[in-house]
Amino acid sequence: MRSIKHKKLFYRFLLCWGIAVAAFNLIAFIIPKEVYEMSSFWIGYGFSMLSFVLLLVSVCFVQRFEGATRLFYRLPMVTISYTALLCELLAGAVVMLTPIPDFIAAIVCTLIWVLYAIAAIKVSPAADAAEQIDQALSEKTALMKSLVADAEVLLASVKGSELFETVKPVYEALYYSDPVSSDGLKAYNAHLLGQFQAFADAVRQGDHELARAASCGVLDALAERNRMCRQLK
Repeated sequence: MRSIKHKKLFYRFLLCWGIAVAAFNLIAFIIPKEVYEMSSFWIGYGFSMLSFVLLLVSVCFVQRFEGATRLFYRLPMVTISYTALLCELLAGAVVMLTPIPDFIAAIVCTLIWVLYAIAAIKVSPAADAAEQIDQALSEKTALMKSLVADAEVLLASVKGSELFETVKPVYEALYYSDPVSSDGLKAYNAHLLGQFQAFADAVRQGDHELARAASCGVLDALAERNRMCRQLK
């Protein structure tokens, strides 16, 4: 569903982009014909059209990334492209309508592109670094998030039964535990996972006594894991 939504937004952008390009060209060529004889007009027009193309390329580049998080990290690139387009259109309008020397027109338009290139170069590595950090954090929290989700499913499955009071403390303990794991917690996480699997099997079998005993094992393993987690920080 998310991918379909992104595609619809992209198609809307293409429509708006096409309308904007058509409107720009319409305005550019209904002005007095005398300006066409100035070289500065064509310099401003050329750089403005290149800015439109640049924006389209930037959005297509961002569109390749799937997932809300990855897309979010690439949005600054689109923002910079929009800013560069607006600046180029303003500068291009002045250059196109004003009889100024060609070299000044070229310098002004080129300067905007140079500033855009510098900003884009700075943004791209920052987005990559932020994505890597987010991915590393996701990997470190994957186990605890999975256990919390499994415990929530177990809790919902026993709602209204005597096992509910047995499962609830386990779910709450997992939910409020530090979700971030480090390499030093591998053994503790493995022990916790084994205890939880035994607990989950007992709950699914409806064995009240075994589930109560297994819940103590989960809570003890979780407490030991959380204690070590605090020590390693």
